[in-house]
Amino acid sequence: MRVESFLLESARRFPGKTALVAGPARLSYQDLAARAGAFAAELHKQGVVRGDRVVIFLHNSPEAVIAVFGTLLAGGVFSVVNPGTKADKLAYILNHCTAKALVTEPRGRRPQRARARARGGRHACHALRFPRRVGRR
Repeated sequence: MRVESFLLESARRFPGKTALVAGPARLSYQDLAARAGAFAAELHKQGVVRGDRVVIFLHNSPEAVIAVFGTLLAGGVFSVVNPGTKADKLAYILNHCTAKALVTEPRGRRPQRARARARGGRHACHALRFPRRVGRR
């Protein structure tokens, strides 16, 4: 059984139960599955197909969990990279794992510089950004 199947089964059996608590943010299994599914659809729209690698460059947050499950639902392989990683090392990672997508927060120049360096590599890497924190308005 694949990991994302546990989320989908929990969403089916316990839709209103709390799946994730992060500070003031609370997501039910149904909400988490819906957001992960929407993220998977966005990955597909960006060209991510089964087996493609997706680098998740986020702090520990609900968005990181959504990105992990969304990547799995899209059939991708995720690699979580500490957001404190310097641009040169991130570019190296993006090039050597042949990442198809980089998931990051809307702020910060480090991912932009790393993507610019990675473009000189063997492949293109799409950036996907979460527009705002989950649970905040």
